[in-house]
Amino acid sequence: MKYELGDRITSTERYSLGVTSLLRAAPKRSYGTGFTRFNYRLGLSLGIYYVGDCQGDLENDFELPSYFRTDAAIFYKQGQLRTQINFRNLFNIDYFEQTQNLLRVYPGEPFDVHKVAGVVAVVFLIFTFFTGFCWSYAEFVNLMIYAVTFSQKQADPVSVPLAGKSALGLKEQLKTAQAALPDASLRRIDFPSKLEEVLTVSFKLP
Repeated sequence: MKYELGDRITSTERYSLGVTSLLRAAPKRSYGTGFTRFNYRLGLSLGIYYVGDCQGDLENDFELPSYFRTDAAIFYKQGQLRTQINFRNLFNIDYFEQTQNLLRVYPGEPFDVHKVAGVVAVVFLIFTFFTGFCWSYAEFVNLMIYAVTFSQKQADPVSVPLAGKSALGLKEQLKTAQAALPDASLRRIDFPSKLEEVLTVSFKLP
Protein backbone atom coordinates (compact mmCIF):
# COMPACT_ATOMS: atom_id res chain seq x y z
CA MET A 1 0.00 0.00 0.00
CA LYS A 2 1.15 3.57 -0.66
CA TYR A 3 0.12 6.63 1.37
CA GLU A 4 0.78 10.28 0.68
CA LEU A 5 1.87 12.59 3.50
CA GLY A 6 -1.18 13.77 5.44
CA ASP A 7 -3.41 10.80 4.54
CA ARG A 8 -5.32 9.21 7.41
CA ILE A 9 -4.41 5.52 7.61
CA THR A 10 -7.60 3.64 8.35
CA SER A 11 -6.82 0.17 7.00
CA THR A 12 -4.10 -2.43 6.94
CA GLU A 13 -3.58 -5.33 4.55
CA ARG A 14 -2.79 -8.86 5.58
CA TYR A 15 -0.85 -9.90 2.50
CA SER A 16 -0.67 -13.56 3.39
CA LEU A 17 -4.47 -13.85 3.34
CA GLY A 18 -5.17 -11.11 0.83
CA VAL A 19 -7.72 -9.55 3.22
CA THR A 20 -8.13 -5.86 4.00
CA SER A 21 -9.37 -4.83 7.47
CA LEU A 22 -9.96 -1.46 9.11
CA LEU A 23 -7.77 -0.36 11.97
CA ARG A 24 -9.08 -0.64 15.52
CA ALA A 25 -10.71 2.51 17.01
CA ALA A 26 -9.94 4.59 13.90
CA PRO A 27 -13.15 6.30 12.73
CA LYS A 28 -13.47 7.12 9.05
CA ARG A 29 -14.93 10.52 9.92
CA SER A 30 -14.52 12.82 12.92
CA TYR A 31 -15.30 16.51 13.21
CA GLY A 32 -15.09 19.18 15.86
CA THR A 33 -16.17 22.78 16.19
CA GLY A 34 -15.74 25.30 18.98
CA PHE A 35 -17.04 28.65 20.17
CA THR A 36 -15.47 31.01 22.71
CA ARG A 37 -16.81 34.28 24.09
CA PHE A 38 -15.08 36.64 26.55
CA ASN A 39 -16.76 39.32 28.60
CA TYR A 40 -13.98 41.38 30.22
CA ARG A 41 -12.47 38.76 32.59
CA LEU A 42 -14.99 35.93 32.25
CA GLY A 43 -15.10 33.62 29.23
CA LEU A 44 -17.21 30.71 28.01
CA SER A 45 -16.12 28.01 25.59
CA LEU A 46 -18.31 25.40 23.91
CA GLY A 47 -17.12 22.49 21.77
CA ILE A 48 -19.13 19.93 19.77
CA TYR A 49 -17.41 16.78 18.54
CA TYR A 50 -18.57 14.06 16.18
CA VAL A 51 -16.81 10.70 16.00
CA GLY A 52 -18.00 8.22 13.39
CA ASP A 53 -18.40 4.50 13.88
CA CYS A 54 -15.20 2.45 13.92
CA GLN A 55 -14.04 -1.12 14.23
CA GLY A 56 -13.47 -2.58 17.68
CA ASP A 57 -10.56 -4.85 16.78
CA LEU A 58 -8.24 -5.67 13.89
CA GLU A 59 -10.37 -8.65 12.94
CA ASN A 60 -13.35 -6.31 12.44
CA ASP A 61 -15.59 -8.56 14.51
CA PHE A 62 -17.63 -5.68 15.96
CA GLU A 63 -18.12 -1.93 15.64
CA LEU A 64 -18.20 0.98 18.07
CA PRO A 65 -21.16 3.28 17.29
CA SER A 66 -20.75 6.93 16.32
CA TYR A 67 -21.54 9.71 18.78
CA PHE A 68 -21.83 13.47 19.29
CA ARG A 69 -20.24 14.86 22.44
CA THR A 70 -20.56 18.38 23.80
CA ASP A 71 -17.89 19.90 26.06
CA ALA A 72 -17.84 23.29 27.74
CA ALA A 73 -15.45 25.39 29.81
CA ILE A 74 -15.53 28.56 31.89
CA PHE A 75 -12.50 30.86 32.00
CA TYR A 76 -11.53 33.60 34.43
CA LYS A 77 -8.62 35.90 33.63
CA GLN A 78 -7.03 38.41 35.98
CA GLY A 79 -3.79 39.86 34.68
CA GLN A 80 -1.40 36.97 34.04
CA LEU A 81 -3.56 34.59 36.08
CA ARG A 82 -6.00 32.38 34.16
CA THR A 83 -8.26 29.73 35.68
CA GLN A 84 -10.36 27.26 33.73
CA ILE A 85 -13.05 24.75 34.70
CA ASN A 86 -13.89 22.08 32.11
CA PHE A 87 -17.23 20.33 31.68
CA ARG A 88 -16.77 17.17 29.62
CA ASN A 89 -19.77 15.36 28.10
CA LEU A 90 -22.18 18.12 29.07
CA PHE A 91 -25.34 16.21 28.07
CA ASN A 92 -24.19 12.94 29.65
CA ILE A 93 -24.43 10.76 26.53
CA ASP A 94 -23.40 7.11 26.51
CA TYR A 95 -20.49 6.42 24.19
CA PHE A 96 -17.41 4.23 23.83
CA GLU A 97 -14.08 6.03 23.67
CA GLN A 98 -11.50 3.26 23.29
CA THR A 99 -11.25 -0.48 22.74
CA GLN A 100 -8.70 -3.26 22.59
CA ASN A 101 -10.91 -6.24 21.83
CA LEU A 102 -14.41 -7.50 22.45
CA LEU A 103 -13.65 -8.06 26.14
CA ARG A 104 -12.00 -4.68 26.67
CA VAL A 105 -14.25 -1.83 25.54
CA TYR A 106 -13.90 1.40 27.52
CA PRO A 107 -16.91 3.74 27.82
CA GLY A 108 -16.50 7.52 27.81
CA GLU A 109 -16.57 9.40 31.09
CA PRO A 110 -20.09 10.50 32.08
CA PHE A 111 -20.96 14.02 33.17
CA ASP A 112 -20.87 14.11 36.97
CA VAL A 113 -22.79 17.01 38.50
CA HIS A 114 -21.41 16.32 41.97
CA LYS A 115 -17.83 16.32 40.71
CA VAL A 116 -18.36 19.60 38.86
CA ALA A 117 -20.00 21.18 41.91
CA GLY A 118 -17.11 19.99 44.05
CA VAL A 119 -14.52 21.48 41.69
CA VAL A 120 -16.38 24.81 41.54
CA ALA A 121 -16.65 24.88 45.35
CA VAL A 122 -12.94 24.15 45.81
CA VAL A 123 -11.92 26.82 43.29
CA PHE A 124 -14.25 29.33 44.94
CA LEU A 125 -12.86 28.59 48.41
CA ILE A 126 -9.27 28.88 47.15
CA PHE A 127 -10.00 32.26 45.55
CA THR A 128 -11.83 33.43 48.68
CA PHE A 129 -8.93 32.43 50.90
CA PHE A 130 -6.35 33.93 48.55
CA THR A 131 -8.09 37.28 48.16
CA GLY A 132 -8.89 37.46 51.88
CA PHE A 133 -5.28 36.72 52.79
CA CYS A 134 -3.96 39.33 50.36
CA TRP A 135 -6.44 41.89 51.65
CA SER A 136 -5.70 41.24 55.32
CA TYR A 137 -1.93 41.07 54.92
CA ALA A 138 -1.44 43.48 52.04
CA GLU A 139 1.82 44.87 53.37
CA PHE A 140 3.36 41.40 53.72
CA VAL A 141 2.04 40.31 50.31
CA ASN A 142 3.45 43.42 48.65
CA LEU A 143 6.88 42.70 50.14
CA MET A 144 6.69 39.15 48.81
CA ILE A 145 5.79 40.44 45.33
CA TYR A 146 8.76 42.81 45.37
CA ALA A 147 11.05 39.98 46.45
CA VAL A 148 9.81 37.50 43.83
CA THR A 149 9.91 40.03 40.97
CA PHE A 150 13.26 41.53 42.10
CA SER A 151 11.74 45.01 42.01
CA GLN A 152 11.99 47.91 44.40
CA LYS A 153 9.12 49.41 46.32
CA GLN A 154 8.11 52.81 45.03
CA ALA A 155 8.24 55.67 47.49
CA ASP A 156 4.88 56.85 48.78
CA PRO A 157 3.79 60.15 47.19
CA VAL A 158 3.94 63.21 49.42
CA SER A 159 1.86 66.35 49.12
CA VAL A 160 4.09 69.46 49.10
CA PRO A 161 2.45 72.94 49.00
CA LEU A 162 3.79 75.22 46.27
CA ALA A 163 4.76 78.72 47.37
CA GLY A 164 2.46 81.40 46.04
CA LYS A 165 -0.14 78.93 44.75
CA SER A 166 -3.38 77.84 46.33
CA ALA A 167 -4.36 74.15 46.56
CA LEU A 168 -6.64 72.75 43.86
CA GLY A 169 -10.19 71.99 44.83
CA LEU A 170 -11.68 68.51 44.56
CA LYS A 171 -13.50 69.35 41.32
CA GLU A 172 -10.30 70.54 39.61
CA GLN A 173 -8.35 67.50 40.79
CA LEU A 174 -11.00 65.11 39.50
CA LYS A 175 -11.05 66.94 36.18
CA THR A 176 -7.26 66.64 35.87
CA ALA A 177 -7.32 62.92 36.73
CA GLN A 178 -10.16 62.25 34.28
CA ALA A 179 -8.23 64.02 31.51
CA ALA A 180 -5.35 61.58 32.01
CA LEU A 181 -7.72 58.59 31.64
CA PRO A 182 -10.60 59.84 29.49
CA ASP A 183 -12.11 56.37 28.85
CA ALA A 184 -12.00 55.23 32.47
CA SER A 185 -14.82 55.43 35.00
CA LEU A 186 -14.41 56.75 38.55
CA ARG A 187 -14.44 54.00 41.20
CA ARG A 188 -13.18 55.45 44.47
CA ILE A 189 -11.78 58.57 46.13
CA ASP A 190 -9.47 58.25 49.15
CA PHE A 191 -9.13 61.50 51.07
CA PRO A 192 -5.91 62.21 52.98
CA SER A 193 -5.97 62.05 56.76
CA LYS A 194 -2.78 64.08 57.17
CA LEU A 195 -1.51 67.27 55.60
CA GLU A 196 1.44 65.56 53.87
CA GLU A 197 -0.69 62.72 52.43
CA VAL A 198 -2.14 62.88 48.91
CA LEU A 199 -5.62 62.56 47.49
CA THR A 200 -5.98 59.18 45.72
CA VAL A 201 -8.44 58.76 42.85
CA SER A 202 -9.14 55.25 41.52
CA PHE A 203 -10.48 54.60 38.01
CA LYS A 204 -11.66 51.47 36.22
CA LEU A 205 -10.45 51.00 32.67
CA PRO A 206 -12.92 49.59 30.12
